Amino acid sequence: MTSTSSQVVQNGFKPKKPRVNPIAPSLKERVVRLRKQFNTIKQISKQTHFAFFTVSDILSEEFGEEYEKYNLFKMISEDTARSIVVLKNKGYKIDQISLRTGISTDKLNSFFNESSPQGFKIITKKLNRKISNEIRRKIFNLYRRLWDRVGIYYKKAIRLLPIVIYIVFKMNGLQIHSKEIIDSSDLTQKQFRNCLLEVVRHCPE
Repeated sequence: MTSTSSQVVQNGFKPKKPRVNPIAPSLKERVVRLRKQFNTIKQISKQTHFAFFTVSDILSEEFGEEYEKYNLFKMISEDTARSIVVLKNKGYKIDQISLRTGISTDKLNSFFNESSPQGFKIITKKLNRKISNEIRRKIFNLYRRLWDRVGIYYKKAIRLLPIVIYIVFKMNGLQIHSKEIIDSSDLTQKQFRNCLLEVVRHCPE
């Protein structure tokens, strides 16, 4: 890790410079509305003329932990994705959703088990740490912003989320050791190091 990267991890990220022209609430509402209609970030960017990462940041801020509900499945149609979200929100179980949509329970289980909220619960339970709502919010906000920026290999919650938890703890002066994260996740020491380097490289300034 370079000295610059080490400093970022130890001291936290540099705060973003305030926007010269803040985005109007009505424009943010339009971005959210388009996402709820299951438009991709690229499609929203074209329709609003916002940069890709600006759209991603707005969605992260506005949706928080609910961001993933509107993240399209990559291997199924948008109509089916809508149906799955609706059924899940109504409290349907995996096997019931499978019967109604024709998507195998294995695929549905894979998606929900790899989702960031589920991964967060597993890791924090193993860490045996009480995490405040504020820290939780910061973890998910940073996770969403980084997800669009890191390489494909690092997008899975089982790889990205442990690193984000580690960095947010460091940023906020909370004691955490890399071994704790490794022991509480599926990462090896080498994977932890590689993921950390990837995340630091793409961290918002």
